[in-house]
Amino acid sequence: MQFNSTCPEKTIFLEILPPPVRNYKRVELTGEREVDSSSLDSVRASVRNIVRQNDTHAGIYIHFGSNTKYQELINVLDICDIDGAKIYEWVDNSFWIAPIENSPKKGNKLIQMEPLKM
Repeated sequence: MQFNSTCPEKTIFLEILPPPVRNYKRVELTGEREVDSSSLDSVRASVRNIVRQNDTHAGIYIHFGSNTKYQELINVLDICDIDGAKIYEWVDNSFWIAPIENSPKKGNKLIQMEPLKM
């Protein structure tokens, strides 16, 4: 994988290894208040644990069922904000949380190359 940033005079490539595979904990929100409350408590505990341990291999995958209320999404966003999740994304009916950023490993080089002229 390469990051390509262009500037007027030169093109810069940052050589980055693919991010490590994460072990995602799967959580299903169904719209049932008692079950979802318990699931959100589990998500909060997992995020806190991952952040506290600086675990770069853990993540959380939350699937929102068809009967899930909008308030549940707000609750998940609150958990991310309050408990320190750094990276999260909404995709279709799923929410992915990766609390720790993957930074490039030592030894990756910044290479400057001239743009191709055609």
